[in-house]
Amino acid sequence: MSTQDARIETLQIGAGVNSWIVGDDDEVIVVDPGTDAAAVLAAVGDRVVLAVICTHGHRGHCGAALAVAERDGSPVALHPADRQAWRDVHDTAPDIDMEDGGIFEVGDVTLEVLHAPGHSRGSVCLFCEELDVVFAGDVISETGPVAR
Repeated sequence: MSTQDARIETLQIGAGVNSWIVGDDDEVIVVDPGTDAAAVLAAVGDRVVLAVICTHGHRGHCGAALAVAERDGSPVALHPADRQAWRDVHDTAPDIDMEDGGIFEVGDVTLEVLHAPGHSRGSVCLFCEELDVVFAGDVISETGPVAR
């Protein structure tokens, strides 16, 4: 049986927004960096940010995406159906257009993109079988679907 080094760290950034850092002691992927790049980067520490993934384009989830990505020259990923919401926050386009079934790898785990329109046209979830978790953004919360 193999050991797994990857782990999930959760930050609460802003009102009701979870930010997640997925990875190991060397490299991470930041999911939904919220609006406070300094807080996210403090939690990341000296680990390399491989990518910043936004589950959707609303300010509370993607506001700090470019600033977090800038430190290590990392790409930012967003589903193309949320480009308009992104443009309401940023002048620069994201680097990666995520599609259903896309894959991101960090440490010894894989994050699979699941397009889940509803909260927004481009909402995605990220499924990680190895960590037995789905990062749902605002598709669903502990109280049910998040209306929009």
